[in-house]
Amino acid sequence: MSATCLDLEVTRRCNLRCDYCFVGWDRGWSGDLDRDVALAIVDEGAGRFEMLHLTGGEPFAWSPLLDLVDHAIARGYREILINSNGTLLDEAKIEALGARRTHVRISVSLDGPAELHDRVRGAGAFAAADRAIAGLLRAGVPTTVMTVVTRPVLPVLTRFLAEVHGRHAGLTGVTFFPVGVGGSGTQKPGTAHASLTPSEIGELALMVALSDRAGLTCGIGAYPIVNPWLRAFGYPEERLYQCGAGRGRVCVHADLGVSSCHPVKEPIYGRWRPGLFEAIAATEAHARLAARDFDGCRTCPEREGCGHCRAFVTANGASFFGNDGVCHEVLSTTAAEPPPTRRVRLNVVP
Repeated sequence: MSATCLDLEVTRRCNLRCDYCFVGWDRGWSGDLDRDVALAIVDEGAGRFEMLHLTGGEPFAWSPLLDLVDHAIARGYREILINSNGTLLDEAKIEALGARRTHVRISVSLDGPAELHDRVRGAGAFAAADRAIAGLLRAGVPTTVMTVVTRPVLPVLTRFLAEVHGRHAGLTGVTFFPVGVGGSGTQKPGTAHASLTPSEIGELALMVALSDRAGLTCGIGAYPIVNPWLRAFGYPEERLYQCGAGRGRVCVHADLGVSSCHPVKEPIYGRWRPGLFEAIAATEAHARLAARDFDGCRTCPEREGCGHCRAFVTANGASFFGNDGVCHEVLSTTAAEPPPTRRVRLNVVP
């Protein structure tokens, strides 16, 4: 099996409790990957995966993290991406990451302006994450901001994007993730987040395309059904998000379940054991993922560029190889008319 990215969920523990976290509320806020098992997984992935993606939970709550990073560097991984909420990145950790900056890059969450970010992540979380971003950039660590786009965030997204780029000129970019809303237990009790509508997805795509063209580097991740919109608006083809499920991406979760990527919780490849990565290529699930052999996708002209994310499909109640119908709504909206622009007020001057 030839693959490019190994997702490794080192812990499900986190010092924050984000309203829409698909890990904590849906799968539980406890569970660490055993250090020796993590080393063994990294060993087996060496030479098979180019990138190691360390995630959680909050990876910096897992004490052996930097040991694992060093081990991965020694085993030849080209790039190590660490997702973080930024609040545990003190000066010592930032200095340590700076010493590894030729191999490590960091993605720090900022879910909109401070008032909206702190509403879902807790008071002071924005300031702590923002300080971490500044420190990482001073240390020369390639750093990206990732933003969960909810309905309250969407109207202020252009202002937020300009402000972030203005404060942190060295950012690699900002990646937007449309909020995924699943069934019971997937959100913090008492919250009421909803998925973006097809029209709102169009608004987001237009904002991203215009902002990127204006020099505010940004993109949309983990949501490839937006690609037809972005393509129509002239967003660079080579930077469209391409789903790696079945085509070079595997995730080992903290409970050792193995799925096609971190947002997918179904252990479609079983539980990790030595030799599993080699065996995956022969599984029916892998073949169907690689072929985008999904209900509603087989004859769709956007099959290659989309495939409709399995994490969103299952969160919306459809079967793993099924279809929730959302992609067809988005594509029909794309073909019908441009999205409304009442919220797309581009301001490129921070």
